[in-house]
Amino acid sequence: SLAHLMDSVGMSPHVSAQNHLYDEWGITFPATSSAGFHVVQRGSCFLRSPCLPSTIRVEKDDMIFVARGVEHTLSSGKESAAKSLSEFLENSATDIRDRSHNGEGITTLLCGVYHFETNPVHPFFFRIARLHSLSIK
Repeated sequence: SLAHLMDSVGMSPHVSAQNHLYDEWGITFPATSSAGFHVVQRGSCFLRSPCLPSTIRVEKDDMIFVARGVEHTLSSGKESAAKSLSEFLENSATDIRDRSHNGEGITTLLCGVYHFETNPVHPFFFRIARLHSLSIK
């Protein structure tokens, strides 16, 4: 399983947030030393990154795995404007949400990171693609 593989190469998961997103939105995640993941639990969104030849649409039950050091953007539209993750987090605490969707949001994302617990990083992670999108249906 993926969880067993991550354990065996010294990675531990941490769920950062479950975001209910409304109307038009966009979030740019910075390149970090941790690997990231996103699960689309409701709705759909678009994935953009300098590592990709084109924008990818991801839908409910899709998972995105992001290698360390990869900046990427998730957004409601193919070319929607995006805020930096830090700006999004600052504003999300004060945003008044449109409750016409029962407070659930149009898109729901589960986001997290895998921290590397060992150094050096296992060579496996230098051989895989920088971004993966797969369906977990």
